Amino acid sequence: MRGGLDQAIQKQIESMLPGLTSLRSQILGLTPDLVSIAFEPDSSIPVAAPCLVDALHVASEARYALYEAFAHLDWYRRHDPRGPNEPAAIFFGRFYTTAAASCLYAAAEDVANAIIGMFEIDRQKVDRESGKRTSLHSKVGAYLLKYMQTEEISRAVVALGQSDAWAKTMRWRNNWVHCQSLVQGLGIVYTRKKRWNTFGGVRGGEGFVLDVGGGDEPEYSIDDVVGFVRAAFSDFVRTFDLVATCYLRILSKAGMTHRSEP
Repeated sequence: MRGGLDQAIQKQIESMLPGLTSLRSQILGLTPDLVSIAFEPDSSIPVAAPCLVDALHVASEARYALYEAFAHLDWYRRHDPRGPNEPAAIFFGRFYTTAAASCLYAAAEDVANAIIGMFEIDRQKVDRESGKRTSLHSKVGAYLLKYMQTEEISRAVVALGQSDAWAKTMRWRNNWVHCQSLVQGLGIVYTRKKRWNTFGGVRGGEGFVLDVGGGDEPEYSIDDVVGFVRAAFSDFVRTFDLVATCYLRILSKAGMTHRSEP
């Protein structure tokens, strides 16, 4: 387990991660019961309120995981009294970045559900036109691009989906869930592939060779992973903030004045 870090290092890590205070003040006071007063009984707009609150909680978990990723890397590389311990730094860095990436996936799903509610989008239509997309946030992004191109929220959601850091983070999460999340520095690792390789044999024939030992080279270092997950978190917070602002505008037009939390 890592030890404590001095305040200067804690502040440095905090400065690398966008805060959620503004979002918290906008969202936490939203309750679907009170929001429902301003809308017809069959409206789905109030349903967006708990979706946004859920997204805020999960985004907070993502931020905590990223903070701990940086803290563990710093502790085991520079402050462990037993000396630098790179394997431990990488182990904990991977643990916390996979947690952060998974939280970001879940938070994006919550925001996508909020968008469906706040714009009263037909969920079945979203599913029908999704093609091979599996995540709801990618389905909603495609829907917004097709039917709501001029909306500010559409541009923000599409930009998030096109972010290189977001794509890498979702791939990191998907590999962790469905395949492998390999990083450099944890000894010999093997990718899940057949081990025999082909080569051109004599007289145009084909031969096979088996390279024994040595393992395979992981795609990322832990610093690569922490870097793109942090960038994806920043991209997500910007999009989330805009979605929350749009929702408050919808409430305001319906005559509901939202009182921000202190």
